[in-house]
Amino acid sequence: MPDSAGEGTTRKATPASNGKGGGAAVTATTLFDDILALQTEILTALNLPCRVLEMPAHDLGASAARKQDIEVLFPSRMASSHSSSPTENATSNATSNNDIDVESGWGEVTSASICTDYQTRRLGTRLKSDAGDGGAGKFPHTVNGTAMAVPRIIAALLEHGWDEKKGVVVLPEVLRTWMGGIGVIGGKEES
Repeated sequence: MPDSAGEGTTRKATPASNGKGGGAAVTATTLFDDILALQTEILTALNLPCRVLEMPAHDLGASAARKQDIEVLFPSRMASSHSSSPTENATSNATSNNDIDVESGWGEVTSASICTDYQTRRLGTRLKSDAGDGGAGKFPHTVNGTAMAVPRIIAALLEHGWDEKKGVVVLPEVLRTWMGGIGVIGGKEES
C-alpha cells in the first residue's frame, strides 16, 4: 500500500464496520506520546510522584530532535523545607518551575526521544517504497524510550514505602502479586 501519510509514518490495515479495509497512521509523534504515557502509567501504578520535563535544545544528544525526561521524587534528596509534607513541597516545586533543581528532590528515571531519521540514515535502514523511486525507499523516523532506571526505581520505592514506626517498607499494591503476596519487607524483631 503506498504511504501517502508522510515520511516517518507506517500504515496498517484495520477492519471497518462496513466490511471495507481502512488505514490507521502511526507516526513518530504518536509513538512518542504512547511511550511517555506508558512510562508515567508505570510510575503512577508504583505510587511514585513523577513529573515530565521537556528538555531544551542544548540538552539534546546528537540523535534527538525532541526529548522528555521523567523524574521521580526522592525525599532523601530534598533540601530542608517548612512544608509539612515532602511530597507537597516537591509537587509545588514541580508546578512552579520546570528547572532541574538538585535540592528539590527530583531525579531522572526514564526518558523518551524523537530521533527523526538520524538513526536510520546511520544504519542505512529504509522503508520499502512503491512510489516509483527505483525502490530506494525513505528513511523512517525512530523514537527511543528508555526502560526504567531499575536501581533508581528501587531506591524511590524504598524511600516512599518506608514506615519508620514499624521499620518496614510497604510495597505498592501493583508489586505484591510479583512478590508472592508480600505487602511489606522487613520489620523489627520482637523480643
